[in-house]
Formats: sequence, C-alpha cells, structure tokens
Amino acid sequence: MLKFATLKAMHIVFLNRTLSAFDGTYRDTQVLNPIQLRIIFVAEALASQGHDVAVFCQGPTVPLCVRQVNYRPLLQLARYARQNTPDYFIATDDETALKLGIPARFTLAWVHQDFAPLLTEAPDLRARLSAFLSERADKVLALSQWHAERLRQCFALDAKHVKVLPVDTFASFFPPCPPKPSQASQVFRIAYSAASQNGLDAFVSGFSRLQAQTSQALHLHLYANPQTYALPHQQTLSLLEGYQDLIVTGDGDAQVTLHPPMPLAQRGLALAENDLWVYPQQAGTPFSFCPAYWMDAEPSSLELHLAQWAGLPTVCAARGSLVEDALDIGLSVSEVCSTPFDADFRAACLALIEDPERRFAMAAAAAETAQRKYTETHVGQVWSEYLMQMTSSRGVSEAYTSLAQEPLMSVIIPTYNRSRNLYHCLSALTEQTESAFEVIVCDDGSTDDTQAVVASFSDRLNLRYRWQPDEGFRAAEARNLGVRLARGKFLVFLDSDVIVPSTFLKAHREALETYPGTVVNSYVYRMTAERDDDLGLAPEVYIPKHRDILKPDSRDRYQLFERKEPVEEAYFLDSNAMSVSRKDMDKLGAFDASFVGWGHEDTELGYRVSQQGMALMLIKADAVAYHQYHYISEAKEAERANNWQRLTQKYGITRWYHPLWELSVTTPLTLVDKSTPLNTFSPITGRWVLKTGASFSVLPQPLFLEVSEGVLTAIEVSSGANYGATTENS
Repeated sequence: MLKFATLKAMHIVFLNRTLSAFDGTYRDTQVLNPIQLRIIFVAEALASQGHDVAVFCQGPTVPLCVRQVNYRPLLQLARYARQNTPDYFIATDDETALKLGIPARFTLAWVHQDFAPLLTEAPDLRARLSAFLSERADKVLALSQWHAERLRQCFALDAKHVKVLPVDTFASFFPPCPPKPSQASQVFRIAYSAASQNGLDAFVSGFSRLQAQTSQALHLHLYANPQTYALPHQQTLSLLEGYQDLIVTGDGDAQVTLHPPMPLAQRGLALAENDLWVYPQQAGTPFSFCPAYWMDAEPSSLELHLAQWAGLPTVCAARGSLVEDALDIGLSVSEVCSTPFDADFRAACLALIEDPERRFAMAAAAAETAQRKYTETHVGQVWSEYLMQMTSSRGVSEAYTSLAQEPLMSVIIPTYNRSRNLYHCLSALTEQTESAFEVIVCDDGSTDDTQAVVASFSDRLNLRYRWQPDEGFRAAEARNLGVRLARGKFLVFLDSDVIVPSTFLKAHREALETYPGTVVNSYVYRMTAERDDDLGLAPEVYIPKHRDILKPDSRDRYQLFERKEPVEEAYFLDSNAMSVSRKDMDKLGAFDASFVGWGHEDTELGYRVSQQGMALMLIKADAVAYHQYHYISEAKEAERANNWQRLTQKYGITRWYHPLWELSVTTPLTLVDKSTPLNTFSPITGRWVLKTGASFSVLPQPLFLEVSEGVLTAIEVSSGANYGATTENS
C-alpha cells in the first residue's frame, strides 16, 4: 500500500482551449467530453489535498469556485499567471499551447491524443509537436503505459520525459453500484457507450448473428455522446442521424435502443442496469468530421473504466491501452479481440452470455478494481506526491526532425481504383518547384493497391491518405474530406489521373496571390486513346509528342484562356485542376455531397462562386497538364443526366448556357483589282468572324481589299479619296 508524506500546498493551473464550454457547475447534468471530465476529476482530487487549483477554459465569464476548484475565463490566463505565477502550468490536450510562454515554475503537457497517423504522415506537424513536447515541456503526462510508449515512439522522447498518472475518479460523482443478482435476467442487456462510433457499425450489423447463436433474448443499448465533440450544430445533427441509421437493422428479433446523451453520473447508473459492456473499437475515422489527426487507438478509455465502476464484465478489442485496462480486471487474452466483431469477439461475448456465474465473478472483480483505483483520494495523493518530487527533463533527447515544411498549399486528390494513374500523378508532384505543400489522397473506397501506391511516396511527399466506404461515386464527399484535413492557406484540387508540370503549384499560388477572391483553373489536355508510350512524362515533353491523341481543354473554344483577367462565367469551373484560398473555400462552403455519380458537382460550386461575387481565373502559363486515359463507366451518361437535373432544380436553370464565343460581322468592302488596265472598283460585302478575346474597331470609312491575280495582297482603310470612290460606312 502506498504511503504518502505530508504534502506542501501547490498552486496548479490547468488550461483547456479546444473543447466546448464548461465551468464545473453542471458536471452532474451537462454532457461533457471525456477530456473535460478528466480535468474536473484531477482538479478536484488535487484540491481535496489542499492545493490551490485553477482551470482556465471556455465557459465561465467571471471566476467561479466549484468544489474548491477555481474556474476562470480563458482570456484572463496570461495576466493571471503574471500576477500569480503558478508552480505548475498544465496544458491539457493542447500541445501547441506550450508556445504561449505562460510563466510557471514547471510546464507540463497532459496529452490525450494517440497521434497514430503522424507515424506515417504529416512529418512537418510531427516535428513541430515533437519540438514543443521536448523543448517547452518540463514533463509529458500520458494516460497509460501503452500511450506513453506510443508518444515516445512518435516524437522521439526520452523515457524519463514521459510519466503515466491515474486520471479517472468516480467516487465524487456517484456511489458504488449495488451488487448484481446472482441469477440471469429474462432479457440479456448489452451496453455500448462512447463519444464516437468506434466499431459500432460493425457490431450493429452483426448483432443478429450473435442473437442467432444464443437462446437468450438479447437487447443492445447504445449510450452515445456525440454532442461532446463540440462540433457545429449541423454536424452534430448529422452525427446523431448516423446513430439513428445504425439502429435500423431489419434483422428479425434483434433489438437496439438508442438512449439520448446523458451526463456521466446518469450514464454510470444506466450502465449498471446492463449485463455486458462491449467495445469493438476499430481503426479508422471515429466520426465523419475528422480533424487533422484522430485517435486510431485508445490511449485510455474512460468508458471502459466507467463500465468497471458500474460492475460490468467487458469484451473489447485488443487495441491501444484497452488490453492493459481489460487484463487488469481479469480478462484473459482470448477474450480481448484483434478485429471488430470477428468470430473471436462473438465467441467472447457468447461465453459470458452463457456463463452467468463467471460473468458475475468478473463483474465483482471489475467493481473492486474501480473502487480501488478510481477514488478521489488515491488519484489526488498520487498526483500530489509526483508533482512534489518532479524534476524537469526538458531537452534530455533531441526532438524528431523533418525536412518537410509547414504547408502553404494543400493538394487534395480524390481517387477510386486508379492506382496506376495515381502513381504518375504523385510522381509529378515530387518534381514541383514549390516545397511548402502537403498532399491529401482521399480514397472513395478503392479495392486495388491504391493505399500501397500512396505509401510508396511517404518519404518523398508530405502525404496523408484517407479512405471512405464505397457507397457510389462520391467525388464531392471525398474532396470535402480533404478540405477538412487540409492545413494550407491555399487548397488545390487535382484529379488522380492528371499529370502536371513542375511549375504547376507555383503558377496556381501566384494566380491566387495576384487575383484574391477568385477560383483558379488551369488548362488540361485529355488523352482520347489508351497509349502507354511515354506516359508519365512531364507535360511540356509529352504534349508536343502526342498531340494526335490529345483533345484540347473543352473551354478552349470560348477563348477563355486568352483572357488576361478573371471571367464572370464561373459555371465553367472544373475541379480537375483547380485552386482556391482556404478563406474563400470556407465562404463558398463544401462541395454539395448530394451529387453522387459523375458530373456537375464542380459546376454547382461554380454557381456559388458567382453568387458570392467571386470570379474564375483561367491560366495556361506554367500550368498546362494532361489527363490520362482511363475506362469510362457505362453509367456515366445516366449519372451526368441525373446530376444535371439536380443542378437545374437547385438553381432554376432551363437550359445550359453557352456564351457567345464567336460573332459574325458583315462589312461593306471595295475590291480593287489592279491586274485590270483600269483598276476596276467592285463594291462587295465581306463577312468577318470575331472570336472571344479579339479586338475590332468599327470604322467610318469603308475597307478596300487589294487583289492581284486573284490573290488578296492588302487591306486598306478608305480615306474617301482613294481610288476615286467611297461606299457606305462599315
């Protein structure tokens, strides 16, 4: 048993800038994020030990004192710290807050993210965070041993620089749950609780199989907390709809109940009414509005600890620290499964469903562990003793470094089963004269070797890869995914079958800087036949060599690329080689994801460009690209027609607008044939075709055409005296 010496009172400040508002006053009634709950847990635990604890967060407009913890407005932090220099400044789930330079005796980074994607992507971000953690934090606090090792691996941190401290305390939230009855209930209740949908879709889709393998009547209870993400209102509603979609199984007797979001104390009591807690946590996006990085595995699951406190046996995936936590309550390795809802996972669930005695024994062990580990006194004493004896370990090892720069431009590439074309597209990006850019490949459900092709460029490009399920041709949603991930000031949309010159990004950047408030398109030739010869060559070499199979850009006939200024006809926007500033993209809004299938999702965005008073700039210089040949789906025309109908309904269009790209002009002329002895004058009418971008002066004098032996040799303007004749004005 730990023995604690008498501890000196310390002044401790927590900072959290990134989550929704909270101030400690509604902890029993407000639906909070696990990170917010942990701040409250630890702050109250430290305050109970007699320390002066303040939490700076969104929410309080004036200082509040709740259960001995002072909650203060974010904007007051810098001034407060100068006047009351804390012993410990703890930046919570906000590593970049370390650069604020808040004065304190010790500065700690309390990390809650897993950062798994940074092991293979975004090296500039990885290097920046590594520098913050190594050079600006006196110590890094992790949530579990697994999490600590992950942080050391990702950011090249010395083992002495990372410390694991207990984080979850429930005693002050609600009393221990009553022991469960020793007999099986009529309906077996399975609980799932989390803030995200990690593995939930897989579990629900296979729930009927679990039902078929047991004689018990099963009922799945979902205690979801999607509101804790602090997302915009519309995104929260969409996420809630996603949960609603999951419970429509149509699988006979399978029953699923979605409970409304509830605060922790209420959720803990609700969980206690169930018989088993499951968490088939799987890799991937925990919600559709994913940030720049997400938790690919759990550093530590508050929900698992809550299930333990509620006295529930658990079955969870063998990912992250879940194994570490689950083994602590007596689960054997075979009961912790490697993939979501696979045969092993179902077998583990069935074993507990069919064996009530073992289930009750596990429940008792879980509750005992929680009552021993998650008490306010225990957590407060462990944190107090560690902080009192802590020494700084800044700079004990060199931070991770990378040659990749922080991106000024984000290149977003949607793709689907075109790994060969994508290879050439990415190869061209490795030759760019610009260096401060990132590439985000958004895979619309490919089943070929696309991911492997992307991975092969990870050492040459500042690269990220994201995959979404194949639910039809969803290019618009794939681009939106890239926009959500992008970190650059300028966004470049490039189709995966387009090969660009080395100056492509430079040309787009210069156009956006020269013409702010515009969307930029560049010229793209299209291959009309499949030909492997020289495929992948730079456009300036390939295009002159293979003009026989290259079709000019479809907008070329309108002379749009000859204009020297932005044009109003923004409906000619094409997303295959397009750029826009992040600021303007935010103003325009996302691509309309209701356009599924080929065509017109970019045309629709073009209409919004015009509605926002913006224009379209078309460029050729240093940006001419070519589009690789590929198979065209038989459904293309039908999809394009369907999307055209969607576009016409949205904007009230009755026909596609073709601008006047050429103008016929009829002009009276005088033909002078000097080959005749008398220099014959013959009045005629001439027809001229003026194309967009050409200039023509309307003259008061007629024109004279000089012909010698049937050949036009000169065109002259009549002065009224030439050749002794005048005609009507031109």
